[in-house]
Amino acid sequence: MNSTKTDTLFVSIEDFVPQFYWLSIINILSNLIIPLVGLVDAVLLGHLADIEDLAGVLLATILFEYIYQLFPCLRSATNAMTAQAVGEDDSEAIALTLYRNGIVALSIGVLIVVLQFPLQIVGFALLNPAPGVKDAAIAYFNTRIWGAPAIALNYVLIGWFLGQQKNSTNLFLSCVVNGINILLAYLFIVQLGLESAGAGIAAAISQYLALIIGLIIVLVEIPSKTLSSTISQIWNWAAFKATFTFIGNLLIRYLSFFSTLLIFTNLSSALGVAILIQNGLLLKIIDTSIYIIQGVGYATSSFAGIFKGEGNYQLMKSLIRFSIGTSLLLSSILAFTLVCFPKFIFGLFTNNLEVVNDIQSYVIWLIPILGTLAVSFVLEGYFIGLIEGKLLRNTALIAFGLGFTPMAFVAWYTHSNHILWLSLWLYFVVIIIVLSTQVSKTLKSSLDSNTNSV
Repeated sequence: MNSTKTDTLFVSIEDFVPQFYWLSIINILSNLIIPLVGLVDAVLLGHLADIEDLAGVLLATILFEYIYQLFPCLRSATNAMTAQAVGEDDSEAIALTLYRNGIVALSIGVLIVVLQFPLQIVGFALLNPAPGVKDAAIAYFNTRIWGAPAIALNYVLIGWFLGQQKNSTNLFLSCVVNGINILLAYLFIVQLGLESAGAGIAAAISQYLALIIGLIIVLVEIPSKTLSSTISQIWNWAAFKATFTFIGNLLIRYLSFFSTLLIFTNLSSALGVAILIQNGLLLKIIDTSIYIIQGVGYATSSFAGIFKGEGNYQLMKSLIRFSIGTSLLLSSILAFTLVCFPKFIFGLFTNNLEVVNDIQSYVIWLIPILGTLAVSFVLEGYFIGLIEGKLLRNTALIAFGLGFTPMAFVAWYTHSNHILWLSLWLYFVVIIIVLSTQVSKTLKSSLDSNTNSV
C-alpha cells in the first residue's frame, strides 16, 4: 500500500491545512445526515395532537445513547487504529482492524438485543417518566432496539472508512440510508399512525440497509490476496486484548459524558414536564451541534493517528491549532444563530406556544456550552488518535466527579434549571483544563523521540 503512504505524507503546513479542512467539511456533511433523522422524527411527532409522543422519544433517545455508548467507542477506536496502520503503510493491519473490531461489535449488538427487557426496565426506572410519556418511550424502545447489531457494525465500518480518509464513502452511505429513514419515518408516523413506534421501526430498518451497502463496499475495497492472508491472523489474543483495553477506556469516557446527560435529563424531569421538554429540545440542538463539531474532531483524530504511524511529529502543533480554531468558529456560528432566532428554530419542533416561549430563558446557555464543547471534543479527538485511552478515561471521570456532580446536586437542592445548565458547562470546562495540560507533554515527548531517532 505504498500509494497510501505517499498520499498521507505531509511535509509542510501548506500541504496539511487544505486537506485538513477538506476532511473536516466531508465529515461534517456526513455527520449532519445522522441527526437530521432525529430532527425529522421530532418535527413529525411534535405536531401530533398528543405531545407525549415527542417527550417519550426524547426520553428514550437518551436511554439509547446511554446503552449504545460502546458504539461510538468502536468507531473512535477503529478510526485511530486504522489511521495508524495507514501511516505505517500496513495493509494487513488495516484489514485486521476491521475484522477484529467487527467481531467485537457484532457480539455487543447481539448481547443488547438479548438483554433488551432488563435494559428497558432498569433504564426507564432511572429516568422515571410520567405514565403517558413512558408508554410512548417504551413503544419507541421496543422497535428501535432490534437494530442494535447493525448499528454496532455500522459504527465499525464508519471508523474504518474514516481512518483511511474515505469520507466520501461515509457521506454516500449516510445520504442514501438516512434518506430512506426519513421516508420510512413519514410513512410509519404520519401515514400509518404508528407514532413513536413507527419512528423506531424506521430507524432499525435503515441501519440494516446501511450494513448491507457497507459490506458490499468493503468486499470491493479489500483485495482477495489481503483477505486470504489475514484470515488466519484474526484470532490473536494479544491484539484482541489491546483492542478491548482501548475500547474499554473509551467506553468509560463516553459513559461519563452520557451519565452526565442522563442525570441532567432525570433532574429535568423532576422539575416538571415543561422543563423536561424544553431541556430535551435544547439537548437535541446540542446533539445536532455535536455532529457538526465532531467532523473536526474526527479529522483531528485521523491526522493524529496518521502522523503517529508515520512518525511525523512536526505538524502536531499545527493540527491542534487549526482544529481548535475551526471548531470554535463553527460553534460560535451555531450558538449565536440559535440565540438570535429561538422562536423560529424551536417552533419547528412543536407548535406548543408555552414551550417555545419559556425555552428562550435558557437558550443563552448554548453559547458557553457549545464553545467549551468544541474545544473539549477536539482535544479528545487528538488523544484518541494517539490511542491515549487511559488519559481520556481519567479525564472524563474527573470532569464528572469534580465538574458536573457538585453543581448538579446544588441544582437539585435549589430546583434551579439555570444552575443545572451551569453544571453541564462545568463538565466541559474541567475536560479542557485537564487535557490542555497534557498537550504540551505529548508534543515535547514526540519531538524528543523524533530527534533521538534521527
